[in-house]
Amino acid sequence: MITLIVGSPHFPEPRGLTWRRGPGCTGVGVNHPLNDLERAVLYRLGEAMGSPQGHVSLDVDFRDFIDNCVGDGCLQLRLAVDSGSEASIDRCSSYSLTPIEPAATVVGMALAAAFRDVEVEIYSDLYMDYLDVINALRLSRTGDLRIFTNAFHEESLYWVDEAYIPNVGIPSIHEFNGRFKAKMQFINRNEYKLMDPGKVGVEVYGGAGSGVDPDVLKMIDILVNKLGGSAPLASLVDLLSLSGVPTHAVSIAKSMGLIWLERRGVTTRVMATTLGFSIANQAR
Repeated sequence: MITLIVGSPHFPEPRGLTWRRGPGCTGVGVNHPLNDLERAVLYRLGEAMGSPQGHVSLDVDFRDFIDNCVGDGCLQLRLAVDSGSEASIDRCSSYSLTPIEPAATVVGMALAAAFRDVEVEIYSDLYMDYLDVINALRLSRTGDLRIFTNAFHEESLYWVDEAYIPNVGIPSIHEFNGRFKAKMQFINRNEYKLMDPGKVGVEVYGGAGSGVDPDVLKMIDILVNKLGGSAPLASLVDLLSLSGVPTHAVSIAKSMGLIWLERRGVTTRVMATTLGFSIANQAR
């Protein structure tokens, strides 16, 4: 399973082989023998960053790769982690990464390719540039992979299994309790809810749409079930007017991640996100 966690480096509790530090974590290095998948991943990342590392086919372990690395980002790579000590797996093993790019992505994806049978936590703000690498990791890994980032792209909801995203949208009257900024949105293939990171399991949404403004529910229902999930903005607005739905429901839905807008020349199209389709189908 692949989980995306946006803007919340302290949630959930660190576990597995992780870039984070925690009171119950054992400090470890990152050195380990390279496998063929990892070599392919490292070459792909280096090539994309303008520094293809042909020596990776000859390197025995990760320390060799880092020591032999040539290019502008190699000093950063050497400073970001401890490559002189061996990686090991405990309930929580921290390789204490300094989360700067592109070193964070290179180290994280290399470890995810190397330790495929255990939980691995990585940091990457560049993950959307390497969906082919992530797909290779998905196909080869049996352990959970958690990607921490400060960069959220709506398209990521099409391939992650679940995501935790800060609640920065405008709350509806049904969910507002004065502390909505502390909440996080939880999204997976079947569910959307607000949660308090400090109280895991406490739900604000008690079902498909109990916390969603009724006008937003009507708008997303019209978009998905009458217009097929995609339509020119002008056409949607016309239908909303005929149905008595205020047009500001569109901007609220966008802030909640239910839709996104695409401008094509002089035309603006409204498209339902994966979350939007889920809300519309469950609310019927």
